[in-house]
Amino acid sequence: MSECDPDKYKCIKNGLLETIKRLKTQEKLTISQKAFIHYSEKILSTDPIHVKKQILTNIKCEYNFVIFVQEPSVWGSLKSVYDALISRNDCTVSVVYVHFSHNSNLENDEIKRYRKLCPDVITIERYNIQKESPDIAIFVKPYDEYIQKKAQFRYVEKLVDYTVYIPYGMEFNVNLIKYSFNSYLHARVWRHIGHGPLVKEYGSKYGFCDG
Repeated sequence: MSECDPDKYKCIKNGLLETIKRLKTQEKLTISQKAFIHYSEKILSTDPIHVKKQILTNIKCEYNFVIFVQEPSVWGSLKSVYDALISRNDCTVSVVYVHFSHNSNLENDEIKRYRKLCPDVITIERYNIQKESPDIAIFVKPYDEYIQKKAQFRYVEKLVDYTVYIPYGMEFNVNLIKYSFNSYLHARVWRHIGHGPLVKEYGSKYGFCDG
């Protein structure tokens, strides 16, 4: 997105509205959070021309992604997304390895294998989601019970405005398609990217919010 893109202000404005909406769902707010909400709402309600001009001139619009990956076998579902993001000059992306405890593979062995597939991968211990403040988080599995809290959907959704679920290839028969739509993540995720019309059909039948 260029510095003079007319959609840039709309993008920033929508981002502010989403952040305000998310903050208002919290039971307790810090003083700085309350101040952020107050002054953001004041700006958005008046929408002065000079404020819009300053935003368009001084704020670089860049999208920050995080992709949470697990065992190397799921990388095939995510590689094309990663390649597309790193090819853009308005996106940054972190690939974060999260050990899946249900998996019998050793964590160190998986990290070594991942670094051959994606040299930029880091472990969840090295990723600070509050500091990095991603705009969009991408998940490849819906199971919170088998991974560290910092990568669990229930934790991440409180910190990130947009969440995306890209299944890792479970949707190759009817029973697994049905299973792909019945977790907490499926009910809450912003976008669920399925593999073809059959998945969409079953999502509408068996999923939340009409798939």
